Amino acid sequence: MLPAGIGAEYKQQELNAEANTVATQTYTVNGITYETSSGRPINPETGNKLLDERRSSAQLNSRRKPSQTLRYPNAQITDNTDYLEIKVVEYVPTGNPSNFDFSQDLIPTEDSRAQYGSSNSVFNVKRSSDNYSSNREKTLGTVLLPIPQSVMDNRGVDWGDKQLNGFAAAAVAAGMAGIQSDTLIGGADKLLKGGSNAVSSLFKEGGVSQDAASAFFAGQAVNVFGNNVNPQELITRTTGQIINQNLELLFKGVELRQFNFKFDLAPRDVTESNTIKQIVRLFKQNMSAKKNGANNAGGLFLSSPNIFKLCYKTGGKKHAYLNSFFPMAMKKITMNYSGAGTFATYEDTTPVTMQMEISLQEINPIYNEDYDIGDGTIGVGY
Repeated sequence: MLPAGIGAEYKQQELNAEANTVATQTYTVNGITYETSSGRPINPETGNKLLDERRSSAQLNSRRKPSQTLRYPNAQITDNTDYLEIKVVEYVPTGNPSNFDFSQDLIPTEDSRAQYGSSNSVFNVKRSSDNYSSNREKTLGTVLLPIPQSVMDNRGVDWGDKQLNGFAAAAVAAGMAGIQSDTLIGGADKLLKGGSNAVSSLFKEGGVSQDAASAFFAGQAVNVFGNNVNPQELITRTTGQIINQNLELLFKGVELRQFNFKFDLAPRDVTESNTIKQIVRLFKQNMSAKKNGANNAGGLFLSSPNIFKLCYKTGGKKHAYLNSFFPMAMKKITMNYSGAGTFATYEDTTPVTMQMEISLQEINPIYNEDYDIGDGTIGVGY
């Protein structure tokens, strides 16, 4: 008979040896434990494959049809839940680009403005984003995703430095005098007189020396014959002066905003696995051009992809602080199926972790007046 306690100690040694054997049959990468023989992720506490714990055989064969709303993760949305709503809506061509009623005068009068509003102008171009109001758009699917890793807002406009020297300003003044004349002869007369007066003014009031002016115009004349002479360099050589270019930063135009979002996706069960698959398919399909669209003459044309409308939300309401979006086009989607750095799948081939990156750009620029109406009045505006 073994001494007291020896049997229990031996049994513990057996358990420890068994545990060591199991340990040598697994490896861990980025916090996920894998079975060496199969390469499948397992639960390190039980030794069971995660697939067996998370999915039943009935779930493995399930194939759910796409629903109107796809939600990841599959968790209840409360009144305090922050998330990003992405609606896919059917693209609508702008059609006639002008809002103008051509039964009216081309140049708006006070009466026409009072009757039709200030937008009644032949030069007022429709914005395609106006086609996607909630009562007019056709929603093809809605995706609810957690707030992205990085929540950023960007706005930009294009400015550039421009120059206008005294000689050019004089020429512009003379030209404007001629253009504003009522008759062709009168315009030519004003152009000549305006040019003469402008040049005289440069010498009398602008302090331009005869040498500087001669050097400038001589350089311009020589270039007519194919030479590459810089009039400014001639002025500097002859007088030691440079022409004041009156450098000024001028507005050049508006820019279209771009947004990039990154999402970490780790399906916990077959429902989330199918949801992620459907989200990816929904995005990829609707960002693609249509080869067989309406009014397509035997494949001669391609129809535009569909449009995406984004909105930060809290519960069922628009987020009270974060920025709003104009309708956008999805320009790129990138899927990383080894999101944790190592490719691993469940037995039904679903990747254990994934990363999805999407890049979108608004279809219209944002103007000052947009902050006074609609979503522009909420939170930080656009």
